[in-house]
Amino acid sequence: MRLYEQASSLSGVPERKMTSRWVHRFACLLVVATFLLIIAGASVTSNRAGLAVPDWPTTYGQFMYSFPFSKMVGGIFYEHGHRLLASAVGFMTIVLTVWIVRVERRRWVRRLAIAALGTVIAQGILGGLTVKFFLRPPISIAHASLAEAFFCTTIALAMFTSPQWVGPAAPGTPTGWLTLATTIVVYVQVLLGASIRHSDLGFIAHIVGAVVVVALAATLVRERTFRGQSISLFALVVVQVGLGIATLLVRLPKDAVGQLSSVQILLPTIHLAVGALILATSVSLTLRSCRFVDLPIGAFVELVKPRIVSMVLVTTCLGYFLGARGTHSWLLLLVTLLGVGCSAGGSAVLNNYLERDVDSKMSRTRHRALPAGLVEPAHALAFGVCLVLAGSLTLVRWVNLLTGFLVLLAAFLYVLVYTPMKRWSWINTTLGAIPGAIPPLCGWAAASGRLDVGAWVLFAILFAWQHPHFYSIAWMFKDDYRAAGLKMLPVVDPDGVSTFRQTVAYSVALIGASLLPTVIGMTGQFYFYGALLIGLTMLGAAVCFARQHGAADARRLLRASILYLPLLLLLIALDAG
Repeated sequence: MRLYEQASSLSGVPERKMTSRWVHRFACLLVVATFLLIIAGASVTSNRAGLAVPDWPTTYGQFMYSFPFSKMVGGIFYEHGHRLLASAVGFMTIVLTVWIVRVERRRWVRRLAIAALGTVIAQGILGGLTVKFFLRPPISIAHASLAEAFFCTTIALAMFTSPQWVGPAAPGTPTGWLTLATTIVVYVQVLLGASIRHSDLGFIAHIVGAVVVVALAATLVRERTFRGQSISLFALVVVQVGLGIATLLVRLPKDAVGQLSSVQILLPTIHLAVGALILATSVSLTLRSCRFVDLPIGAFVELVKPRIVSMVLVTTCLGYFLGARGTHSWLLLLVTLLGVGCSAGGSAVLNNYLERDVDSKMSRTRHRALPAGLVEPAHALAFGVCLVLAGSLTLVRWVNLLTGFLVLLAAFLYVLVYTPMKRWSWINTTLGAIPGAIPPLCGWAAASGRLDVGAWVLFAILFAWQHPHFYSIAWMFKDDYRAAGLKMLPVVDPDGVSTFRQTVAYSVALIGASLLPTVIGMTGQFYFYGALLIGLTMLGAAVCFARQHGAADARRLLRASILYLPLLLLLIALDAG
């Protein structure tokens, strides 16, 4: 996917037919207004004025715009002023979106403008929720983080509507990935900074992130491309480090009582403002560097194996709700799904990275992103490692240590045990079934902080189910696996005796494991008979496969296994006690 659409054909179209200069100027005005809004928000937090106006959307029961200026004193000045400026930014975003939709021919620019409008609406709702829920840290952090994301979107719109962007392009640059990495790390720093300001958590991670940002900015200065802007970025980073140290020396804990000095108010506000400027500079540098560089976003999505990750998330949800036993937090569930999803996706990327040579030898996998050359191996490696670390650290920080350990264990077993074992021994399927059965444990641990018997029952069900599922796939593609040198059971067992025996054995074991939820009192009789029925159906498909040995029978078993799991999970959800 390119960051532009048909640039070569558009460069020959007169500029006035594509985007009015006034659209670009208005977009730049919105960027400035958004930056001022970020500063205003920082002032509210620095002055501890978040609840100076305790109601929303009204101000002390009055319509926002009718509230008298004479009463805007103390904290009310900061909070009410912030709301007025936010409403102005919202109105400007509506105008810009309608304007772009009417005059802009590039569909992706129109969609970006609509996304900006959706973001500013969500930001307004979050702002109201921060008041309604008395500045709860998760909501306040989300509010601050989304503000910076909206800021980045306005910068992108201002650049995309500029005559320089619409006109003929400069040659592509080799620094696109470096600038993109810098922007991502800077934004993560913004998230950590918001965590510190609103919950007093994340100091160590923020300091480590600052070191990474300094290293990346210094590396960019050494590149010849866009030297002036890179130097500006580095200078801002150096200033920001000094401001961060000064802020750390004078700041008081969030819950500390007493009057703040002017230095304690100004330094954090300036620190946040400079951080926003660093993010803006990094975003603009990234867009300039990547303008005519192919970013294979679709290929990266394929590396994550979204269908597998979606099933991982479904089983994680099941474990969460069963472990919560009627009491649960939706926010905790979302954070858990984010962490587990990132880690599972990262593991899939690393699996693709390690098997890229093998995939190139098999007909069904040679067109994947890495064998086809759509993604550089080094980029896939970095992407996978970052996803696994981001997922596990998110769970450790915001859920609990047990859940973070489980996702790391699953990633380790999948990437460093199961993946290489496929080249050495047929036992790889059994070893790979272990990380495949861990997601419900993650959900259960996230909800309860421990692993009860019910969690291990879910583990046993998924562990048993994976064997007939993957043995059917291995039988269908055994020639492919043999050509690639992978020691799947049907490859080392050409006559299929062991394959068929284990398929039937694990199908029988699956019936037994699937009935355990009723035995331990987790489900009722409705689930018991439903699980028995679909278990016997799947066993019948396994027996037919073992007797007939055909590819069609293997495909029938595969379909049965694909239908079995969601049906079983649905039965558990409907009849869980």
